[in-house]
Amino acid sequence: MKATRYVAFVSVMAILVVLPSAFTLGKRAVRSWQLRAAEVGGPFAVTQQEVLTCRNNDVTAFWTEARASDGSRSTVIRRRSGRVEKKVRKASGILFRAFEHTGVKSTIQIGAEQTLGRELDPTRDCLETHGGSKLLDATKEGEEVLFGFQTVKIVTLTGDTRITAWHAPSLGCVPLRRVFEQKNGRGDWIMSSLLETTHVAQGEPATDLFRSDAHEMAPSAVAEALVRKSLENSQLPPSEIEAKVDVARERAAVRDQSYFAHRPQE
Repeated sequence: MKATRYVAFVSVMAILVVLPSAFTLGKRAVRSWQLRAAEVGGPFAVTQQEVLTCRNNDVTAFWTEARASDGSRSTVIRRRSGRVEKKVRKASGILFRAFEHTGVKSTIQIGAEQTLGRELDPTRDCLETHGGSKLLDATKEGEEVLFGFQTVKIVTLTGDTRITAWHAPSLGCVPLRRVFEQKNGRGDWIMSSLLETTHVAQGEPATDLFRSDAHEMAPSAVAEALVRKSLENSQLPPSEIEAKVDVARERAAVRDQSYFAHRPQE
């Protein structure tokens, strides 16, 4: 479970990397980002599988990373448990996160230049976003060819966790391979999980990767729906289930104000 959480964390970083708290964008900067993004690669879809090496090499999830010709990006994670999560950034500046297995999603709009600013910049060795934010605790340790694509090997070291990723600049900095390691009591690095590419398809990806028919909800309502779904077959008494729902809803409620302030314009 711990390794799985690391995988999910890094995937979010790849699309929505840590940003400065506010953007101050001039027309020149925005135009520069758009030109750099247009110069690198074309549309694609990369399929991957997540393997927990610490659990008898179990394949726990299947990932799809895609970019459309207009610059829209999508990450879809299908877990063996049945959970399906979709994170989409459209070229128009609309972002949504959908949980297809539960039928709920949350959507906001923050502007096309801001969403592009959150992506890793291929012209900066995938170590910085187009907006200039650097990956924390990350260093470049060489270049390698994987699956016929030139990649940049980036290592992120945080405490007892080491993540090594091979990002492909020509595919918008998508990591074609990620290795997660944890240090044991003897100080040795032990691989805990692996995200490995199984196929790269260049050309316009399927449109359903960028859309969702899930019901729109605020973050607190989404959190409640997810907890109820996860506990629908639980043997817990109703009072304990409601307590867990209340905790999840309260934790997510801090994002509701931003959600309502950035709803897409009809």
